[in-house]
Amino acid sequence: MGRSRTNKGFKQLFVAFLSFSIFWISAALRAGNVMLTIQLAIIHCVMVIIFLVMYYLIFKTTKLKIRQKIELRWAVTLSALLILFIFLAFNGIYTHIHIVIKSANFLVILLIAVSSALLEEFLFRGMFFQAILNILSKSNLPLTYSGIISSLLFGFWHLSNFLWGGQPLEGTLQQVIFAIGMGLILVAVRIISKDIWLSVLIHSWIDLVPSGPIVSKVAPWGSALLIYGIIITFLIFIIFIYEQGLFFKKKSLVSNNHEEG
Repeated sequence: MGRSRTNKGFKQLFVAFLSFSIFWISAALRAGNVMLTIQLAIIHCVMVIIFLVMYYLIFKTTKLKIRQKIELRWAVTLSALLILFIFLAFNGIYTHIHIVIKSANFLVILLIAVSSALLEEFLFRGMFFQAILNILSKSNLPLTYSGIISSLLFGFWHLSNFLWGGQPLEGTLQQVIFAIGMGLILVAVRIISKDIWLSVLIHSWIDLVPSGPIVSKVAPWGSALLIYGIIITFLIFIIFIYEQGLFFKKKSLVSNNHEEG
């Protein structure tokens, strides 16, 4: 059973990297086309829909099979802490939302934001996370390791903004660190909610804000590393204590009897 799940995980990981490569190549082919158009948004949406169909054919469901049910008081506590960190990490977003809503390209921005959030959540919190979880199902911390690795890959994904998106290198590197922290937040949301749709909703809201104005304002590296280091460490700790069962009577969280995909 364990070897079968591991083998399945490696096959899923191959599909995840293949999907990663296809969308990276697609982004490279669109390099230089920085204009937001309804045609571009529709093409992107169609590609994402095809990807989602492939996801469901392979994984069947978006739900995480975790044996334990989180107690209400700890669900409230963890949710409140996550909301606080989302607010602290993304507080610059609030000042830009009203500009986006009033924009003449709001419909295009909305389509791209939602489709991009669907793509990235199903690719990183879906395919990569679940594939790595299956591969590491016999390890002592499969949820924690899968969350860290999928978040690192999510950060690496944003290097494309420098390679063919025209963003400055220093700003992009800080965006990569930001993305790793955001990835861990969304992993924690997915683990606690046991599904992917809440993280899709949060991600869509974040993607409504164009990254250009934010990336162009490079923060001092000392402050950036300190702030995001604290956020990343805290989120790994949240996932770790959840997985270790410090809030529960039992310690085994990942079900080996009912595997996803």
